[in-house]
Amino acid sequence: MLPYKGKQAQVIIQRFKNSINHYLPPTVKPRIVYKCNKLSSNFSLKDRTNLSHNHNIVYEYKCPANNCNVTYIGETSRRLKERVKDHQHRDKKSHIMKHSQTKDHPPAEEKHFKILGSNYNYYKDRKVAEAIYIMNKKPNLNVQEQSIPLKLFV
Repeated sequence: MLPYKGKQAQVIIQRFKNSINHYLPPTVKPRIVYKCNKLSSNFSLKDRTNLSHNHNIVYEYKCPANNCNVTYIGETSRRLKERVKDHQHRDKKSHIMKHSQTKDHPPAEEKHFKILGSNYNYYKDRKVAEAIYIMNKKPNLNVQEQSIPLKLFV
C-alpha cells in the first residue's frame, strides 16, 4: 500500500512494477493499492491562532527593562489581548502595572507575554495550573494572598 501523491508517484510506481516484473514468475502480477490519507495528515488545514486571541490560558510576563528579572504568572479565561490591556492601564490592582509605574519601566505589551499552558476551559483547572507554574517558577512579582492550595505538594 502506498499513499497517492499524484503523477510523480505514478511514474515511480510504474518503474517499480517494471523492475519487479523481471524477477517474478509470469503468473504473479503485483497490484499497487493506494491508501487514501486525509489532507490534514500532510499539513495543518487551520491557520495558527494569533497569540493575542488565545484564551483559557496560563501566561508568563517578563519585564522588558534591562537588568530587571521581574516575572509574573497569571491565568485568564479572556483573550490575552484584553488581559494585556488590563495590565497596561485598566486594572489598578495589577502588579505588572504597579511595577512599571513605580520602577519607571516600559508598560506591558503583548510581546512581553508568553503562554505557558492553554485549553483550560474550567476555572479550577486554570487556577491549579497557575498554582503549579507559580510553585515551580517562583515568579517574584506574584504577591497574592491565596491561590488554589496544593495540599499534595505541601
